[in-house]
Amino acid sequence: MAIGQASASRPSVLISGASSGIGLATAQLLAYRGWRVFAGLRRPAAAPPTLLASGAEIVALDVTDPAASPQP
Repeated sequence: MAIGQASASRPSVLISGASSGIGLATAQLLAYRGWRVFAGLRRPAAAPPTLLASGAEIVALDVTDPAASPQP
């Protein structure tokens, strides 16, 4: 299933700041509980191994850069 497609079988969530702290903990917890987690990181190549192991889908996301965000 591609990003943007809904899944009726499980809830989905996008978490920004998923590389550390509460964002990382939340992404891991929800992924382990069966949620489809899109984990937003500024540097996806530096994703923590524990996040990768959780099954979360890594998404490049820099909320401080307006050019990196889709515009309507």
